[in-house]
Amino acid sequence: MVALFAAWYIWQSYFNGLWTRDARVVARVIQVAPDVAGRPAEVPVREGQKVAKGEVLFRIDPERYQLALREAEADSSKSQAELQLQQKEVLRREHLGKNVSREDLDQARAALATAKTSFALADAQLAMARLNLTRTEVTAPVAGNVSRLGAYAGDYAQVGLPVVTPSFDWVRLAQRIPVEIRLVDPPADLLLSAGMTASVEVR
Repeated sequence: MVALFAAWYIWQSYFNGLWTRDARVVARVIQVAPDVAGRPAEVPVREGQKVAKGEVLFRIDPERYQLALREAEADSSKSQAELQLQQKEVLRREHLGKNVSREDLDQARAALATAKTSFALADAQLAMARLNLTRTEVTAPVAGNVSRLGAYAGDYAQVGLPVVTPSFDWVRLAQRIPVEIRLVDPPADLLLSAGMTASVEVR
């Protein structure tokens, strides 16, 4: 009887007790990659640092994107001027009435349509240039801890390739009997990274 009771007690303690063996911390991880390519000019964060949502993780050298924006602004202004010129040409020919052939009027209207298309394209390219310039500054999409930092000043960041991994919301331990653990207000000096081993004691 004593042996049976001991076996039952061990079984209950092992499967129902609030404890765990050493396990691996698993976190929801967000891969952060730039939308534009270039050399990081500034990396104000460090490995393991806590970051807030919207905090700058790194900045790509904006010079080429500033130049691209200036070029797009010039193209847009040129296309707008051409559009205004063609609009005036059409109005002038329409006001001349019978003194202008139907063919000349049709040609002027076709040139106006082309100018409108060119201006719309230049305006879209200008918007894209502005967007690319703003995206040289890469920020944290949510609050968390930086891990696997792969961006350093002087490196080259490529579009879509992760260079920073902020880890967020430590949520569970992967062990033989799966459990879910959420850390509420962990100590400020506690640094965790996905893949680290940890021992948890529940009281």
